Amino acid sequence: IKILTNADCYLPEGNFIRADVLVVGSKLCAIGTFSKDWISKFPVSVETIDCENFFVAPGLIDPHLHLSGGSGEGGGFFSQSPQVLVSECLFGGVTTVVGTLGVDTTTKTMPDLLAKVKAYNEIGLKAYCYVGGYDIPPKTITGSVRDDLIFIPEIIGVGELAIADGRAPEP
Repeated sequence: IKILTNADCYLPEGNFIRADVLVVGSKLCAIGTFSKDWISKFPVSVETIDCENFFVAPGLIDPHLHLSGGSGEGGGFFSQSPQVLVSECLFGGVTTVVGTLGVDTTTKTMPDLLAKVKAYNEIGLKAYCYVGGYDIPPKTITGSVRDDLIFIPEIIGVGELAIADGRAPEP
């Protein structure tokens, strides 16, 4: 159990309040003011963290992230962007990601993307991915978009299927 005291809390209504935050395990359980008397009644140890001058906000969701790196649309391999690091996500407050391949489905692959998603989940972040990329038919793990969606829980849809983009294949 942790209690974050004196935190400037961002609320879903879009405003901030100064409050304490009760966290049990990894779950935010309550926001309010908790007296030392009330805290002392817990039958387990309680860690108190002073959050004076800090903001507490929900984790952000990035619904379109090239976990394996960008495709190098600038004219060659030298223009590819590197894979996204977990530390970069956390530094930006992102705690849930949805990975996608993009234009390059040759050097960026579905197995690699799914492995990165699984790695994010193993360390406690939430991660999902889209099957496919710019190719038609979409790149898959099982050979079928439908089977990928049914049998691979991390895959939540088809992403970056390009049908009206200048870089798209001609179906």
